[in-house]
Parts: sequence; C-alpha cells; structure tokens
Amino acid sequence: MNTYLSTLVIIGLLLTLTVLLWKGGRGQRAEASPQAAKPAPRSASPGRRRWFSLRRQPDPQQKFRLWASQTLVGLPELSDWLVQLPAAEHTRLYNDLAQFCEGLGIELAWLYAPPPTLSQALQRRLQQVVTSYLQAHCYGALAHDDILAFRAYSAYCRKPSDAQQQAFAQKLFDQLLSQGLTPPVTAELVMAKAQARQRYIVKAIAQAAEQHPDAFVAALRSAVRPPAVAGEAPSQ
Repeated sequence: MNTYLSTLVIIGLLLTLTVLLWKGGRGQRAEASPQAAKPAPRSASPGRRRWFSLRRQPDPQQKFRLWASQTLVGLPELSDWLVQLPAAEHTRLYNDLAQFCEGLGIELAWLYAPPPTLSQALQRRLQQVVTSYLQAHCYGALAHDDILAFRAYSAYCRKPSDAQQQAFAQKLFDQLLSQGLTPPVTAELVMAKAQARQRYIVKAIAQAAEQHPDAFVAALRSAVRPPAVAGEAPSQ
C-alpha cells in the first residue's frame, strides 16, 4: 500500500512539473513574439522643412525698401518716387539694379548687411553708386512726359505742313484754346479755306510758345498724352 501511494505521489509531482514547464515555455514564446509596431510619427521630409525655412527668410527686396526709406530721407523727390512706384515696377527696378551692381562686383546685401571687413568708406561709395542709379531712373521717369512732348513738338516744327503733323497741331491748338493761351476762333476763320486755317494754327502755336512758355509746355503735354482709359487715374 505504501508503495502504491508513493507511486501516485511521484506521478502527481511529475504531472505538476510538466504543466509548469509547459506554461513557462508558452509565456516565453509570447514574450519573444514581436507586437504590432505602432507607426512612427511622420516627420516632414527634408524638402518640406527646407521650403518652410525658405518662407521664413526675410525678403531681400523688403530689406532694400527699408534701407531706401531710411537712407534716402534727405532726397525727398527720389524717396517719394520710390514709395509711389507700383509693386511690379519696383520689382523690375530692383532686379535691374541688382543686375547692374552684379556687373560691378557689388552685392546689394552689402548696403543693409555689410560684411565686417567692409570699410565705411567703401560702404559710402556703394551707397553713392546705388543712389545715383536710382536718381537716374527717377529723373528719367519724371521727365518722361516732357521728353515725349518735346520730341512731338520738334517733329511738328520740322514739317508743320505734313498731314500727320497737322493732326497733332489741331490737338495742340485745341488745348491752347481751352486754356486761353490763344484768341478764340472767329467766324471768319471758320469759313476760311483749309490752307488759311492751317496757317493761322501754325502762327497761333508759335505765338503761344513764345508768350506763355510754361503754360504752353503743360498744353503740349496734354496734347501728347494718350486718352485716359476708363477707370484709369489721370497721370500727373
């Protein structure tokens, strides 16, 4: 009987040990098996990071605007012209200026962010170069209407009898009449022949140019200026 009980105890111990070993091996396999990896947070690609960093960079043209507003205070005519310049024309002027400076070995950034080794004397010289370039464009733009008027009037004076110049003379004569720079047209002149009226107009234009030079130039500008488009502000 004792032998039988001893055998049962041994069998029970073996079964318990077997179960424990089986559970232990299963747990180790479960720990060894990889879990489903969570997707790593998506980071911005180098290209996207570079694009955003570029957007955060200050605009060189804006830096140039700031430099001009601070440096050209003593030149109100030039400063006002730059401020009133439309955005597209300002961009074109800035690009032309940058190309001009590049041809001289100058970088525009030296104006508003000078290198430590750039002497003050050289920086002043660079400012003079850039300021002179801007003044040339400014004065050319401000004189544009007068230049066109002078060229048109010079062409008329060379050939006042030319058919095309007669049309211009009539426009100029109408401007002189509207501004009271020549006597009103008489009924006799209206009834006169075309050649007689033309001779009168040529004489009246010459007298107005001699007697009222400043007002004549204003009338000349108006005669040369193209008709204003609907909704467009008249040029000064």
